[in-house]
Amino acid sequence: MKICVDATSKPRMEWDYNVKQEYESCLKEAAAEMSQELERVTSVSNSERQRMTELVKKAAMLWLEVGQQRCRMFLLMSNSGDEPARSSRKALDHDGTMSLVVVPELRRRGNAQGERLDRHELVMDCKGKFSVFSAI
Repeated sequence: MKICVDATSKPRMEWDYNVKQEYESCLKEAAAEMSQELERVTSVSNSERQRMTELVKKAAMLWLEVGQQRCRMFLLMSNSGDEPARSSRKALDHDGTMSLVVVPELRRRGNAQGERLDRHELVMDCKGKFSVFSAI
């Protein structure tokens, strides 16, 4: 994780060029996918696209910073614990319903000593709220 943080936060050097290039490519792809989904329901201006790009960059930096901590924090984005679908079409269940995150759940894996990474527990007062909506 430290190598990724160094590669993404320092000027380009020969040894970290590939890591930084892949990182920037992933950021662009994520921002583009988010903009495409948003454009399905509304028009998106250039300034809004730029704000989306900034949001993705800040989220990635947060992920890198959190990843350096001894215990791991993660957001549970579904009631079942499954990874959420990236497309609204794939997110629809067979009965035409869609599970949406109202408030993500915050969980901790491991302890302050970097041990017990196989166990995870709910962070106090951070229980998630999930709802099911009919898409029809």
